[in-house]
Amino acid sequence: MALNTGGYPGALGQSSYYSRTTFFLVTTTTAAPEVQTYEVSKARKWVQTSNALVSPETGQEFVFDATAQSYLTGVLTTGTVQLAPTTNPPSRNLMLQPGGTRLDFSDIASTQGLLDAFYGSGSYTLNFGTSNSGSHSVVLSLPADNFHRLPEYPI
Repeated sequence: MALNTGGYPGALGQSSYYSRTTFFLVTTTTAAPEVQTYEVSKARKWVQTSNALVSPETGQEFVFDATAQSYLTGVLTTGTVQLAPTTNPPSRNLMLQPGGTRLDFSDIASTQGLLDAFYGSGSYTLNFGTSNSGSHSVVLSLPADNFHRLPEYPI
């Protein structure tokens, strides 16, 4: 991995380590669901500034994200995420992203303690509207886990 700040000005890059199990199951001849995925997640961001140095991304070390992703443009209309444990305000609006297939809310913190203060472990409720079938509500849980530490020295 490398950091290139001049090749594509304004473009963002990301590298992640995560696990996911995905499979599609068809049990009827009914059309596919309107929403492809929905999730809440917390992440720790790192940046590689040279061939050998990996360090936390200054000012954006820890991230909370809530999303709903549709198969087609124009399906998702509105959305919120109800936070847990309840904070003030208790919910955040999901914004429709360019391309029209994703509702998203993201927030950043400089420490895990600050991130956990606003986005702790527990149940989060994603509420979203679709153009064809109206309102939906899904409860998702985040565990109380610490992030793995990467070495902050040459690798």
